[in-house]
Amino acid sequence: MLSFNRILVDIDALAPLHPALSQAVDLARRADAALTVVDVVEDVPSEARAYVSPSMEADILGSRTRRLEAAVEKHRGKCPSIQGRILRGKPSVALIQEVLRGRHDLLVRYHGRDLKAERGYGAVDMQLLRKCPCPVWLVGVGEKTRPKRVMAAVHPDPQHPEARALNRRIIHAAAELARLEK
Repeated sequence: MLSFNRILVDIDALAPLHPALSQAVDLARRADAALTVVDVVEDVPSEARAYVSPSMEADILGSRTRRLEAAVEKHRGKCPSIQGRILRGKPSVALIQEVLRGRHDLLVRYHGRDLKAERGYGAVDMQLLRKCPCPVWLVGVGEKTRPKRVMAAVHPDPQHPEARALNRRIIHAAAELARLEK
């Protein structure tokens, strides 16, 4: 049976609320899993490099680091194995690299974090759903309680052995998440 041992959660450290972090902390506690909280800070585009001094960039990173550390500390009593890290680069790439580096078996992210609208999936969400090597849990807007349903997307043509194996892994991951979330 599949279990989640190393959970990665992506937050915007500057946001006032972190619904994905709250859900991930509860899940990590129930699964007895290690939890890593990250905030991805994109690199300054080359076109803007002339306008952003190294000290300004350091201030931005310092502010995000302090806010990330405060969010982590707020949950340390519920999840002693929690830790935080700032990642740099393109969000989808940085998150996938961290999943691989840390051997994470679940990525939790606020649904539509990269959108202004409250509905729909953002570009980063879609890239993660397509390319992340571990299951991705997108926590909904304003979600404060455990989810009532778990949706798993499987390959539509299960005739290929690789697709059947992948479908089994997806169903097992969804079933494990549903079990842990009751």
